[in-house]
Amino acid sequence: MNFLSDLLTIYAPFLFIVWFIFRKNKLGLNLLLIFVVSVVISVVFKELFKIGSNEASQGFQLSKYRFPSLSVELAVTFWLYLSMKYKKVILYIIASLVVIFVAYEKLVSKQHNLLDILVGALIGLLIVFMFTKINKQAVSPDAKI
Repeated sequence: MNFLSDLLTIYAPFLFIVWFIFRKNKLGLNLLLIFVVSVVISVVFKELFKIGSNEASQGFQLSKYRFPSLSVELAVTFWLYLSMKYKKVILYIIASLVVIFVAYEKLVSKQHNLLDILVGALIGLLIVFMFTKINKQAVSPDAKI
């Protein structure tokens, strides 16, 4: 199940980002930026709080600490931002299901506890709303240069 979680939070988003960039779509650069910002913020939080050991998890790790959940944060930031840009109900449903699945998988595999997941989701939501607000101001006719 860990592979499926990685597929939904790392590999599929990366493929979407590359696809949008090759299509010369601004959304690809926005998704790449939000993805990178999310990773940086999560690693800063992990190193700042130093809560919980990540020794039980396998594969690539950016930090030796588990708090907050980077997987859940990436799922929220990528899939919610994509959904908000296209404003399609099906994408909101997919985004919700992906986040729920990733959170559940991390709980069941004991890689994260509920607090790790909730804080990761909250950080992801804050990042998405911050980027959405910045993008609206950037394209607003009243935006100052």
